[in-house]
Amino acid sequence: MTHRDERLVVYSDSGLEINHLTDGTGVVVGDVFCRHVPSRAFGKNIDEGARVTAAYRGGHLNNEYWGSYIVLASLPNGVITCERSPFCSINAYYIVEGGVLVVASDTRLLLEMARRPPSINWESVARHLIWDNLSMSSTCLSGVSEIRCGESIKFEAPRALEASFHWDPWKFTNPDVLITDPDEAMELVRREILRCIGAQMPRGRFYALDLSGGLDSSIIAAGSATAGREIHAITMFSEGNDGDERNFARSVASHLHISLDEGAPDHRRPDLLHSARPHLPRPHSRSFVQETDRISLEMATDRSIDTFVNGQGGDAVFCHLQSSGPAADTLRAKGPSPNFARSVFEAARANQCNAWDLGWKAIRKGWKGKHHANWRANDAFLSKDLPSNESPPGLPWPPPKNRPLPGKVEHVHGLYNSCYNMNGYRRSDLMKGIFPLLSQPLVETCL
Repeated sequence: MTHRDERLVVYSDSGLEINHLTDGTGVVVGDVFCRHVPSRAFGKNIDEGARVTAAYRGGHLNNEYWGSYIVLASLPNGVITCERSPFCSINAYYIVEGGVLVVASDTRLLLEMARRPPSINWESVARHLIWDNLSMSSTCLSGVSEIRCGESIKFEAPRALEASFHWDPWKFTNPDVLITDPDEAMELVRREILRCIGAQMPRGRFYALDLSGGLDSSIIAAGSATAGREIHAITMFSEGNDGDERNFARSVASHLHISLDEGAPDHRRPDLLHSARPHLPRPHSRSFVQETDRISLEMATDRSIDTFVNGQGGDAVFCHLQSSGPAADTLRAKGPSPNFARSVFEAARANQCNAWDLGWKAIRKGWKGKHHANWRANDAFLSKDLPSNESPPGLPWPPPKNRPLPGKVEHVHGLYNSCYNMNGYRRSDLMKGIFPLLSQPLVETCL
């Protein structure tokens, strides 16, 4: 037992960091980091813990701190609160049973604690298949709901429950806060990358890095080496030139003087009838990840490594949209100027497409705009009787106060897509997973 008072009881796994709010009303489960220095919020400094408590009570915890954490607390008026940080890799599901709020990171444990048999909600299954990669508050188990990244709930017995968002991505997309100087932008992004890697990867441990030939994992490798962290790289390759990026991975490993293992996934081994993460209350885990997960886990275990580092979310964070959205934003912000032409050619080069086609698409997108709730339904291989023309229910972000630029809408959509896919690694059940590019300070800077 981690915490107990007359209204709140908390049990926790020994593998998670647990810290108590200094006023004695609750706990913080997971990793919390200081905003402006690469250090943990809870440590030898008692005053820092008091500041975390004050920030939480004041409703601005994620303005001063960040990390992958969940706060469980009771208020003096009898209300129970549960807050999940933006980009949190710890799941949080809940049930209200018999006038009691039950919260757990695992649905099997949740149902056992609530003494409720599992029951499939088939309407929710259909919604999750149609709007895949979109976190919804309702899960595919009847009565089980999720506290999503950047969301909090307040519960007052016996059944009064209110959910709200405590992190708003749209305030970082307003034109008045945009960083327009390229040199300043590069320096800020570089600084946040190093700060976030330094905070999430403490010294004295050995980390297994998923290293491909892409930019995202190479950035993490370079940042880890700069911060003096010990990493072992693991890269995957398949037959044929398209799936073989070993030369890129070898170049990175050689340049940074880090060890490298190479694995070849067997395309015959993934089982489409097997769920890699069956305890999740929704259809999830891409089938091809089964084999890369297996190999990576074996290679890391052979070296006694218990933490993996992955570049999940890099394309979204760094706005590699494969879209005309950035050029459309430039057109809306700068008008038909040389800046727009330069943006078109840069986007065309990055996406390896015709600049004229991309330019026309940018003009149309800039003129029409893009609504923040416009999430494309995926009805491939599904029955035509399913309601794929409806809007997705329960969006995982708050509505913007002002109409955002179309490219910024796509940028935000990509980030929430990445949040959803943090659950796609079976290794997470046996190893701690760290996703440095999905760090709140870095995300806010890139927005």
